[in-house]
Amino acid sequence: VDVYSIVSYVAEGTDLGDDAGAGLIAAEVPKRIRMDLKRGFSREKLVNAFKDVIEKNYDDMSAFAADMETFKAYFERDAQEGDVIVFDYCPASGLTTTLNGEVRGTIANPAFSEALWTVWFGAKPVNGGLKKALLGQ
Repeated sequence: VDVYSIVSYVAEGTDLGDDAGAGLIAAEVPKRIRMDLKRGFSREKLVNAFKDVIEKNYDDMSAFAADMETFKAYFERDAQEGDVIVFDYCPASGLTTTLNGEVRGTIANPAFSEALWTVWFGAKPVNGGLKKALLGQ
């Protein structure tokens, strides 16, 4: 079942190295992930999906635990078909989360941005085939 479509952007000319997934996670350059939801589901399912995959990629989340709580609070309602979620990372300001064109907030901690990018590009991503497709592999 298709839950969302996704696209990833990174600043032109960024060298991601031999491991493009790890390179993208660590890249201190402007980058974006855009998710277009194809169906609705509960708020709990949405925030827990992010949290669960991040937990799989980290033994210790203490560097961004408070940021995770801030992030989860951005999603105040159930996800609906047609929602657009955008994550923009800018090294100068941090990770900005936008829902349907409305900025929900910015988290300055770069460790949280890296953690969020592991959802799609980490050693244990949400979907290995999706990771490969996003990286053009």
